[in-house]
Amino acid sequence: MNLTLKEIKEINTAILNRFGIDYSNHSIISYKNRLLELLKTNNIKNYKDLITKIENNKLSLELLTSQLAIPFTEMFRDPAMWRELRDHVLPKINGKIRIFIPSCTSGEELISMLILLKEEGVLENAKITVSTCSKLIVNTIKDAVFTEKQIELNKANYKRYKGKRSLSDYATNSNAKYYFDELIKNINFIDSRILSGSQLPTGQDIVLYRNKLIYFNLKMQTEVLNIIKESVISGGYFIVGIMENIFASEGMDKVFEEVSKTEKIYKKKL
Repeated sequence: MNLTLKEIKEINTAILNRFGIDYSNHSIISYKNRLLELLKTNNIKNYKDLITKIENNKLSLELLTSQLAIPFTEMFRDPAMWRELRDHVLPKINGKIRIFIPSCTSGEELISMLILLKEEGVLENAKITVSTCSKLIVNTIKDAVFTEKQIELNKANYKRYKGKRSLSDYATNSNAKYYFDELIKNINFIDSRILSGSQLPTGQDIVLYRNKLIYFNLKMQTEVLNIIKESVISGGYFIVGIMENIFASEGMDKVFEEVSKTEKIYKKKL
């Protein structure tokens, strides 16, 4: 099965007309792959059948947004960034630590942050807000279950991060699956699509928005950054993926200064 650019545009039009969500500014290759996976997962034969299901409300908004969400697949991905966050960013934050993880699509990023805070003895002093676009995603994050294969990769990242314990110490193991649900407590989940006009939390000391911008074209990157920047407190930190560069978007150099060029950690100017 394949999708042409014309077919993808027709799908986008159907989604926009039915749900008011615009996917047209997503990077075409990765978005196309997510569409193909959606067709396969739901046994939809072709793009016309998908459009029919969308138009006739046979495919719920919850299911659509959760399956088209950008995946995040590793705990402690890019371990050097997490070490930088632990060793050089966290010590500079006094008092209550307010952390925001926008557009979270799975639990790996959140679990990594929770383990880091726990090991540094400041978890009880942190308020963490996570935004998602689907209740299905929230349930997946709260379940926090990983297979043996998934956990091996996560263990390797944690080892490179140089954590204080073993990753499996934070999970319960049953039938070759690892459950981190005990960590997912007192998290403030909000339903928010960044470009939908939803209210995002403000006054955040740390905002993690990693490996999302690469899935958007420059226009959408700039729109998203102009919204998310308002969540970061003056003197607070904004972190993106190591392959991303917020200074490609006009005006961001006036808002942020670079703290770590290699790990893409930025500080909001006072």
